[in-house]
Amino acid sequence: MPAGGACWAALRGKVDDLAPYLPFHPGGAALLEAAAGTDCTAAFNAARAWVNGDALLASCLIGPLAKGGGGGRGREGGGGGGGERECDGEEK
Repeated sequence: MPAGGACWAALRGKVDDLAPYLPFHPGGAALLEAAAGTDCTAAFNAARAWVNGDALLASCLIGPLAKGGGGGRGREGGGGGGGERECDGEEK
């Protein structure tokens, strides 16, 4: 994980810092770390549509996902291009 420990990702139109949840994720921290800088909504809905992500990640909320723009990978100091990835780490 990058310095500062941030691991930002979008879910259902909201941006969350998943870092505090990493140790608790049933699929492992690496799955969430690989999702940093992505919109995980489709993958989350495919795998866990019945889970209330808003309630689960309430304390991790950064704010609403801005439309347009972007360009970062969602990690402090992280970066660089590459294709967008889904939460499972696969290229879109």
